[in-house]
Amino acid sequence: MGGRGRVIEVETLAMNGKYDEVTDLSVEPWVRYIPGDKVKRIKV
Repeated sequence: MGGRGRVIEVETLAMNGKYDEVTDLSVEPWVRYIPGDKVKRIKV
């Protein structure tokens, strides 16, 4: 990822589910690097 999340300037929804191919391990770095007021995380 290389810190590219820091350049995101719009509100972002990061989500993954129990049976989703996208795991917590792959979503977490994006949540960590996107500025705090721009990201919302949902696990379904």
